[in-house]
Amino acid sequence: MRQRTDLIEIFSAFLQFENDRSQGWAIDPRLNRSMTRLIPLESRGSEDFWAAYWLKQYAQQATVTNPDLRLAIGHLAAYLQETCFWAVNRVMPRAGSIQMKLSDCFQVAIADLPKLLAGFDVSKPTSLKAYANTVFSNCLRDNLRQRREIDVCTDWGLLQKISRKRLLDTLTANNFDTVTRDRYYVAWKVLTTHHSSEKSPKLRSIAAPDAQTWQLIEQSYNRERQEFPHLTAATAKELEKWLLDAAKKVRNYLYPNVNSLNVKKGDDTEAEWESDLVGNDPEPMVYLEEQETRAERQTQQQQMVTVLHEAIAKLDQPAAQLLTLYYRDRATQQNIAQQLNLPQYTISRKLTKTRETLLKAIVAWGQTTLHIQSTSDVIAAISPLLEEWLESFYQSIDQ
Repeated sequence: MRQRTDLIEIFSAFLQFENDRSQGWAIDPRLNRSMTRLIPLESRGSEDFWAAYWLKQYAQQATVTNPDLRLAIGHLAAYLQETCFWAVNRVMPRAGSIQMKLSDCFQVAIADLPKLLAGFDVSKPTSLKAYANTVFSNCLRDNLRQRREIDVCTDWGLLQKISRKRLLDTLTANNFDTVTRDRYYVAWKVLTTHHSSEKSPKLRSIAAPDAQTWQLIEQSYNRERQEFPHLTAATAKELEKWLLDAAKKVRNYLYPNVNSLNVKKGDDTEAEWESDLVGNDPEPMVYLEEQETRAERQTQQQQMVTVLHEAIAKLDQPAAQLLTLYYRDRATQQNIAQQLNLPQYTISRKLTKTRETLLKAIVAWGQTTLHIQSTSDVIAAISPLLEEWLESFYQSIDQ
């Protein structure tokens, strides 16, 4: 992939993929005309200047009904193409075996751009690219975790795991008529009542109901449907057909085909950017993966530093002393117990509790700032990072 250096191209060109590899850049004519017109008017304009300019335009236009909002989003989407690409490249190898291709993962991440822009705080020192790098990575990780969970579920396990709201949202999104929607809902309700309704890890692999359970489901459905005058009686075979269709619709609703913001469909010719794109020949690019990985690591640590410093400052004196002894002095729990004249199990418990306090501070910050869900997988992923940071932080303190 060739790195863009020209300002007009940086804010108007989009990555092209072929055989799941990046194949150069494609210019969007409308964005190209926009930048060509504006750049001569602002001779001091740098990449950072124009990123700030389009962020300001987006913020102003998002508060009112403005047809130019798409123009601002388009320029920012073009600007963050490389950031998204490298974020995806780093996440995919660590995600293990996945069925999605690089281009699919890129589309999933870049589609999160509107939420990213809405959450970015221009008053903070973090740059848009650094913030986007973290959000794109987290978005893709969350998507892959959830997709992997859904992929291993049987149809019956998936129906057991989804919530009432998720089902109704799915049925609404598929534009089902009232009768079909209520049929599916009542069928799902009685299924979860009579077929292994206990939520457990084994739920994902649950098999279809047996004949006796189907009989209970049929009887229960025909009782429940009386609350819906427009529903008629149904057989077990009909219920099975509806439920399997509902499971299929839920899968498609949770993970639809995602199109990038630079590829629009519809009758609006301006929205069909891809049809007007003119490709450029790819050129070699000296871009070391090691440098990118190091930059991402530094960015994440910088974003965590303020939160962690504040959390450590709020610790009581015994907890703060415990961290100093353990991480700065590298004392073992047994040695700390001897120094403080306390049982070793007390030291272990207090150390765990103190780490949990810091971890909760990071998770709370991640929820409000980076839109990360506080799932067990997320906490498990953050814990090693916290441990690594504590080691680095306390070792930098003079003894």
